[in-house]
Amino acid sequence: MKNASENLWAKDFTINKINTPIAILKEQAKYLKEMTKGILVGDVTSHLARQLSGSSEKEVIQVFFSIKAPFMDNYKVSIIKIEQHPINIYPLKVVNLIPDEEEFSETYLEIMNGDLFSEHIKSILRSKRMSIIIGNLISQSEVAA
Repeated sequence: MKNASENLWAKDFTINKINTPIAILKEQAKYLKEMTKGILVGDVTSHLARQLSGSSEKEVIQVFFSIKAPFMDNYKVSIIKIEQHPINIYPLKVVNLIPDEEEFSETYLEIMNGDLFSEHIKSILRSKRMSIIIGNLISQSEVAA
């Protein structure tokens, strides 16, 4: 019997070189800051959460994409929430936290891949409701500056 233990890990790990949902949201945060010349900034935060699923509990990563207005004492409005399994990138759930006025509650969609994720995020960021929110925050920030 050997005294030293041997390395039982695989020689190489499989690393998926994909643009993750968090990376995509962080890119959009940078674009928002550039487009508004720093009047508004995007903020991406994440944490591990426990959710009840029937009689059991499961862990999910919750990611929030928010808009922050530095000139309004860092007022922040969360616009998108993502929930995903800690190990698997997809599928994931995207929750639109700023639904159009015809919609009475938050809307969510289960997303199966990166292309669908980008398309859904684009539809939220380019929505009429988002345009109104951005315009109002810029107007109020300019007065507060």
